[in-house]
Amino acid sequence: QIQFYTKCLAKLKSDGISWATLTDTDEYILPNPHEESLLAVSSNMTVFQILTNPDNRRKSKMIQSGCVSMHRLQFGHKESDQNIVQKMVPQGFNGTDFSTIRWRYHAAYADKSANKLAKCMVNLNRARDTDFMSENVNPHRPIKRICSISNMRIEHSDSPFVAYHYSGSWEQWNYRNDFRPKRQRESFDLLNFEDEKHQDDSVRPWLQGFVDDVGIAMASYLLQGAGKVD
Repeated sequence: QIQFYTKCLAKLKSDGISWATLTDTDEYILPNPHEESLLAVSSNMTVFQILTNPDNRRKSKMIQSGCVSMHRLQFGHKESDQNIVQKMVPQGFNGTDFSTIRWRYHAAYADKSANKLAKCMVNLNRARDTDFMSENVNPHRPIKRICSISNMRIEHSDSPFVAYHYSGSWEQWNYRNDFRPKRQRESFDLLNFEDEKHQDDSVRPWLQGFVDDVGIAMASYLLQGAGKVD
């Protein structure tokens, strides 16, 4: 895995890509919805547009440094009322098909045991050839020379972006037949967060925005099979 990360980052740099991140397919990046003063954000801005916005480059020391830490927030598998799940979901779509809409309960922001280490976005323009060696790369510090150890433990309130991490249903969790202890049923059951204070719908508008951008027909085509386990 580390060898893949290393070669991937080197290839992205050689292709002229500036910003990159090593997130999993069940992690989703968004501006921190609870700390709006950390970034200048307007509707429909992409993460890349936010990163390269001149106001944000001046405002954020992390963007200036080339390593932007993202507090990772773990979402569990407690179900919500279907009427809540379907809120703001465009006609023709089922909210339960989308992890970011179906799963609303999460760990406490300060729960480091559940949320684990932060993820980072790195500016590859700052990278040197020697940075792309396996001992210098890991998903929490993509380039160790740029990303310090302190980047891995950023507090939610200091994080300009966040990475929402979804466990999904048991069928989705268990789909890969991964026999490591952390993928067993006992570990999955620990993710049943139930505190009513820890619910989040910040990412919910994405689906309507996507439909508005590409049209209902294209959105339906691109999203067919979402959430299904074969």
